[in-house]
Amino acid sequence: MPSKTLFADDYAVATLDDDSGLLRYARTATAYPTIERMRAHYAELTRVLATFDPEKHCLLLDVRAAPPRNDEAFETEVATTVGSLLVRFRAHAFLVKTAVGNLQVRRLSATRGAPETRVFTDEATALAYLSQARAGTSIADE
Repeated sequence: MPSKTLFADDYAVATLDDDSGLLRYARTATAYPTIERMRAHYAELTRVLATFDPEKHCLLLDVRAAPPRNDEAFETEVATTVGSLLVRFRAHAFLVKTAVGNLQVRRLSATRGAPETRVFTDEATALAYLSQARAGTSIADE
């Protein structure tokens, strides 16, 4: 799938495939050293993403490489920051490595009152879901 890099830093790479309408946000294994650095990361990402219409795109958040972290300050910031990013997109899905990651994403989504969060451990299934969501059809989640 041909894609162009929209954003890259030590913590993530965001690419856009105009043909499929897929924006992929892939976390790296580099941990945020501070909450302030995480805020700055998402502020820059949000600035970059403001240059296109997210209603025409689906977002895949690939957090498989992200280091595990579940302290309260971090989780509060993630729920707020990522939540404000997600609501802008036509559809979104999370790609996680483990069942624990699946539970953490679902729990954080529930804390921000998200009605439905799609979380997958299989990339092909996540991509199929987003493709069908963009086309206006549905697929069962994992």
